[in-house]
Amino acid sequence: METEILTKPTVEVDEKKLKRQKRARTALRIFGRVFEKLLTRTVVTGLENIPKQGPVLFGPNHFSTYDALILMIHLPKEAQFVGPGDFKLLWPANLVVENLGLILTDRGSVDRHSLKQMEDVLKNGGMLGLFPEGGTWEKGIHDVKSGAAYLSMVTGATIVPMS
Repeated sequence: METEILTKPTVEVDEKKLKRQKRARTALRIFGRVFEKLLTRTVVTGLENIPKQGPVLFGPNHFSTYDALILMIHLPKEAQFVGPGDFKLLWPANLVVENLGLILTDRGSVDRHSLKQMEDVLKNGGMLGLFPEGGTWEKGIHDVKSGAAYLSMVTGATIVPMS
């Protein structure tokens, strides 16, 4: 169940918020697949290689905002995702981020609060999607940040590289 991962953090849980997040994630998966079929020629391969249970850390390259949508509609629905918390998002993106329950992180520093949230997901056997480069870049692959390696080391999570 998707809420299983969401209900295990060390902070108090708001059941109403969890239900809203589950509905938002389901809607995103449905509309995302329709969008993908109608407007793109996306080919996703290798899904059979994804571990069925965690802790698993997905580490894809990040070329555009579309990458996050592809991950959210094709990875297991239980997966949690990390998003940018260091800049103000405009409507409707701010509503999407809030309702999906993304773990927001300040990419320019060591954000201990979000790191703790990510650790909680993985230590409870969850799945986490995290872009190791820390953002999108115009010129191919950028330097990878150390967060994914750290999280794998302290939680024992398997890192699944993706492109």
